[in-house]
Amino acid sequence: MTKRFEFLKNAKTMKLYDLCCEADRLVRIDAASSMMKVRQALEVMVRGFDEKKKNLFENLKNIEKRKVWDERHIDLAQQLRIMSNVAVHGGYCKQSEAAECVDLLHDFTKWYVVQLPCYISWKKTQEEERRRAEERRRMEAMRRRKEAEEKARLEDEKKKKHSNIAGWVGVTILGAVAAAAIGIFLDD
Repeated sequence: MTKRFEFLKNAKTMKLYDLCCEADRLVRIDAASSMMKVRQALEVMVRGFDEKKKNLFENLKNIEKRKVWDERHIDLAQQLRIMSNVAVHGGYCKQSEAAECVDLLHDFTKWYVVQLPCYISWKKTQEEERRRAEERRRMEAMRRRKEAEEKARLEDEKKKKHSNIAGWVGVTILGAVAAAAIGIFLDD
């Protein structure tokens, strides 16, 4: 086995590790078979993000649409898909093409295993921060609406209080006038 793909050697990526090592080993022996292993390795990575049983092209388009991977790596995956398709379906591949494809696979798998989890984590953090900011905006709008409602309620109470006071003052004045009138009337 080749040491080139050692970074893939763990429980989660053992199948990917085996396919990549086999692709690397077969470059000088059988370039077309090497390309088949490249395609299989790519399928393992793609199906990790889009498990629907579609063809590889559709799976990659779905990943692109959902913006799971960045554009550069979607393009690289498409390039690997196209290069491996030509070799696998054409039945012939130059050793130099297989070596180039395995080099691209190496770069892609390094990104997939090392950088992609960080990218996804960053993206989730961004989405979570966006969601929290939206929640803060919503809560602030709700707080302002409640403050406005409370202010309107207090204004209404104040108006009622003034109208009640005016009513009582009016009744009191009327009562005083009536009492004075009765007093004058009684004095006579």
